[in-house]
Order: sequence, then structure tokens, then C-alpha cells
Amino acid sequence: MPEITLKHPLTVGGKTVDKLTMRRATVKDLRLAGRFGSDDEAKEIALLATLTGLVPEDLDGMDLADYKELQSSFRTLLDG
Repeated sequence: MPEITLKHPLTVGGKTVDKLTMRRATVKDLRLAGRFGSDDEAKEIALLATLTGLVPEDLDGMDLADYKELQSSFRTLLDG
């Protein structure tokens, strides 16, 4: 499971989060992400949040550079 070190930590539930661990996705995760909206962006955010143990609203405050790193880590999981 990749660990992503955030350049700009998040505040989640009043706590500072500076690292995220992402687990591998399942088909069930993909299906559940589809319930968060019809657009691809909402689905991706929901999926990445689930895989890191967060909720989509937690990712709303994430710095875009850190989000791009999260996307990159996800793509790496898909390839392996």
C-alpha cells in the first residue's frame, strides 16, 4: 500500500494529517463511488477518499499538488 506524504497537511476531524495510506481498490469500491454523482470528478474524489479512509468532503481542502500525487499513486496501483 503506498503512503503519500502531503506537502500541505490536511485537517481532518480537528487533527492534522500529513500522510495518507492508500489501499488497493476493488470493484465494489468503484461501484460505491458511482453513487456520489454522475460526473467523473465526483466519482474519482469519492473513490480516492474511500481508498484512503476519508470521506469526499475531507479531500475538498486538499492542496491540488497533493491531490495530483494521490491520483498518481492510484494509477500506480492500477498498473501493478
